[in-house]
Amino acid sequence: GDKHVATLRPETRRYVVQAMPMTQSAIDVGPLRDLYTALGEGLPDGSWIVNLFHKPFISWIWAGCALMM
Repeated sequence: GDKHVATLRPETRRYVVQAMPMTQSAIDVGPLRDLYTALGEGLPDGSWIVNLFHKPFISWIWAGCALMM
């Protein structure tokens, strides 16, 4: 719905020495889901492509590994 879930701030940095952009993703971790967001390419009109991924039950994978140990 219209409920605020999280504020995510992904970044794209350009390093002069490497001459390549580096992307820093933003992650919001929750018990039932993880939200990942990353910036894509900048478009000529000044807008950006934004990738948003919803990954359910990722934390449960780590809990299962701990349980097996």
